[in-house]
Amino acid sequence: ADGNAAGMTSEVLDDYETGTWTPAYSTATGAFGSITYVAATPGRYTKIGNLVTLFGYIGTDGITIGTAAGAVYITGLPFANESVGAGNFQTGVTGDRWGGENPQKIETRSGESFLRLFYHATVTSDEVATDAADLSTAGGGRNYMRFQLSYRTTA
Repeated sequence: ADGNAAGMTSEVLDDYETGTWTPAYSTATGAFGSITYVAATPGRYTKIGNLVTLFGYIGTDGITIGTAAGAVYITGLPFANESVGAGNFQTGVTGDRWGGENPQKIETRSGESFLRLFYHATVTSDEVATDAADLSTAGGGRNYMRFQLSYRTTA
């Protein structure tokens, strides 16, 4: 819409953007001794107004844990999640070739600019944060994640 037709002004796009972003693993505390990522297409995003849709793929060819500990995050999001009381956005994911539990869900919470990873230990259990100890330190393509997530931003 061009906004010239009667009643159409609310349908004019004032912000449309596409681009790439680089997903990376991080943890709640400490730092990896080293990390080498698989060669892959960078993450992509589409932003229409304040709605961001991310597409991501990440995996490692080698990793040493170093002082990294606690929950595993995916960083590098192009826009932070909006800050609202119930601003959690989540979706299922494909996690493959981890050393412990494969992540089954990602989530971004109000005001955050990273993704949290979760799994269920049993069918009836509450979700558990994926931990640094769940990462595989073996080489040759490990810790894969493929995902898509939409959330709202204030940017």
